Parts: sequence; C-alpha cells; structure tokens
Amino acid sequence: GNGNNWTPNNLSVTAGAGNDSLVDTPTSYGTDTSGVGGEVRGNYCTFNAVDKGSSIGLSNGNLQFVESGGGQDCARATFAIPSSGKWYWETLLGAVGAGCNIGIATSSTALTAGGALTGVLYQFSGYVAINGWGSSGAYGGAYTTNDVIGIAVNMDTGTITFYKNGSSLGAAYSSLSSAIQYFPFFQGTGNTWIANFGQRAFA
Repeated sequence: GNGNNWTPNNLSVTAGAGNDSLVDTPTSYGTDTSGVGGEVRGNYCTFNAVDKGSSIGLSNGNLQFVESGGGQDCARATFAIPSSGKWYWETLLGAVGAGCNIGIATSSTALTAGGALTGVLYQFSGYVAINGWGSSGAYGGAYTTNDVIGIAVNMDTGTITFYKNGSSLGAAYSSLSSAIQYFPFFQGTGNTWIANFGQRAFA
C-alpha cells in the first residue's frame, strides 16, 4: 500500500523442476485444485533434513538432494507411506555421478549404502534391490541424467511400480506388508535428485 514493493530476484515461476512457485502450505485446502497442474494446495512431503547422511546437502525447499562427498549416503522423506491406498511421486535425476538408487525403505534402514536395508530400490544400473543392497534381478533398464523416475506404491495390493520418463516398468515387487512403515528413500554417490511429491505438476 505504501509502494514498498520487493523486486523478485532469482525466483522462477516456469513449470518444471526449477519452479519456485509451489502449492505447499501448512494448511490443507481439502479438494481445492487451484495449483498450476491441478494440484491440491496443502502440506507436502520433502527430503528430511534430520534423517539423511552427512554428505548430503539439501536446497530449494528441501526438494533438491546433492551428494557431494562420495559417501554413498541416503536420505528419507518427511512423510511415511500410509498402510493403505495408492501413492505416487517423481524425481528428476539432475546428475548421475558414480551411482544412485531410489525407492522405499523403513526407518531402520541405514543411511549409508551397504548397511541394513529393508525396502525396494530401483538401481541406476537397471536392477532392483529387495531387502538388501545386492541386486535381486534385472529390472527396467538403466537410467541416467535428466531421466524422470516415478514411484507408484499401492499398499492395498502390496505392489511397488517404477516409471521411467512416463512409461511403466511393471511391478518391481508385490509383497509389501501393510504392517511395515515405509518412507520414500534416496541414495546417491556424487549425484543430484530433484523431488516432486505433488507440490507442482507431475511430469
């Protein structure tokens, strides 16, 4: 009202991974779909700043993960996956580095690759790891820089399915237990993940 207006600096409202105008708010707006991509305004998941390995840096509202120390570290998201229903999120691989994995894991899973793992991970080499870091078989083909990996979890059927650039790779595992609490889970070695849990339009 007094003409004291800020000039926006280093803010982007262009759709995509760099968009700084999101619908993430502390208050839920129910079914209001006024977001740019028809998103419901409300409280969304991010990377968890206090549940990650020490070599991981978070930025851009804790939606960007950078592993810069070569430590093979991991990070969980802030929200656990409910024991029923269908859940989906996407990540853009900003840089592949020396390797990375993405999927779901429990709160007891180690935050450094090679430790205890209870969960399902799609490995950048094109394999899937189930309840252990070693490969459990070929799956979906390799992924690399600028690929968008979608993760769909159906807790009603106990199934996790990964998508690469919009194409389903088929069920990776179909024995998830509703008695086990899983979190979105990310691992990296010199790589970058850019997450989207619904606070902007999905790719």
